Amino acid sequence: MRREKVEFGNFHIQITWGEGRTPVQKRKIAERITQVFIEEAKSKRENIHVAFHDLPETNYANAGVLVVDRKRTREENRRIARSRAGRSCRATEEFHSYRSATKGSTFIARRSTLR
Repeated sequence: MRREKVEFGNFHIQITWGEGRTPVQKRKIAERITQVFIEEAKSKRENIHVAFHDLPETNYANAGVLVVDRKRTREENRRIARSRAGRSCRATEEFHSYRSATKGSTFIARRSTLR
């Protein structure tokens, strides 16, 4: 029995992500995606199209929170952690005892022990 090569036509792959990737990174990703479609979908290289949609952090939200706001929160958490590193062990003990008493209300506990 002779097996014939089956082609599925054109593929249009769209990648939507936050801005900041370099052209070098995009080239590598486009090449790897193209290679996968050549090997797995038995497509021709010229029938595979990859489009990158770079979104500013102000135009993308996850779980109802803009990415730009999430980054601010992470930066604030890092700042708090750095300032907390110099605090005494007593503040750390208060944090852990308060956290266990409130079943893991970490944010409230951090604010109360760092003031």
